[in-house]
Amino acid sequence: MSGRCCVRTRITVHLACMSVTTYPRKIVPAPTPTQASQPLPPIAVPDDAFCSSIPEAIKWRLIGWLGSKLRLDRFPAKRLQTSPVILQLGAGQDTPSHVVNADFFRVPLLMKRPKPDWAMDLTRPFRCPDRCIDGIFTQHTLEHLTPQQVMNTLRECRRVLRPGARIRVVVPDAEKYVMAVNGLRPLPDHGRVYALPIEGLRAVSQDFGHRSLWSPELMRRYLMHAGFHDARIESFGQGGDPRLLLDTEIRRDESLYAEAVA
Repeated sequence: MSGRCCVRTRITVHLACMSVTTYPRKIVPAPTPTQASQPLPPIAVPDDAFCSSIPEAIKWRLIGWLGSKLRLDRFPAKRLQTSPVILQLGAGQDTPSHVVNADFFRVPLLMKRPKPDWAMDLTRPFRCPDRCIDGIFTQHTLEHLTPQQVMNTLRECRRVLRPGARIRVVVPDAEKYVMAVNGLRPLPDHGRVYALPIEGLRAVSQDFGHRSLWSPELMRRYLMHAGFHDARIESFGQGGDPRLLLDTEIRRDESLYAEAVA
């Protein structure tokens, strides 16, 4: 065997050994009250179920792909016979009867929520005719998409809205959390308690499957780039179309409210 082959053999064996080498991970237990010299300051440790993960993302992408392939995401044509046609994207548990409630494909045993009027995947083109919707409302949904996916979704919303119709977008306002971290305002109150403002900022940026952060000006610019005009920031319960004022009180303090015209 040549010297070069011997070197290659030694390297291969060495790398193979490295690949199977494992090191025991030492788990340090939390100190008991008797061990701690003083009471520990409180922290808010999130449940892993609230945190984003690659396997979770892959699971939902596969479900969305399958639902689209099976054409389960067709718009309920019967709803076009009623007027006006108001669409709510990401309805979740809030399903008022006078609007078309759209949400992700409902998978038995995985999701405990009402069956939506329109099952769909926001990361894919809407299976819906052009210019058939009289208004769109979406609340705490777009932050679950990447910025590029949000842009694609807004462009689809622009396509299906009738000329002059409005879209109302409600998402967490990351600027409020940044201001809280810098001591410029209290942490937004939305039913969850955090010991420190930085924990609230972490939650809005990383937990609950969130994939994008938004400020009022950033959302306004995205609406403009998606083809909307007269993009502006509104406030809770106020806007240009009363039919789109579906804001929920519990989201009020942490949210931004943006509207634009198709």
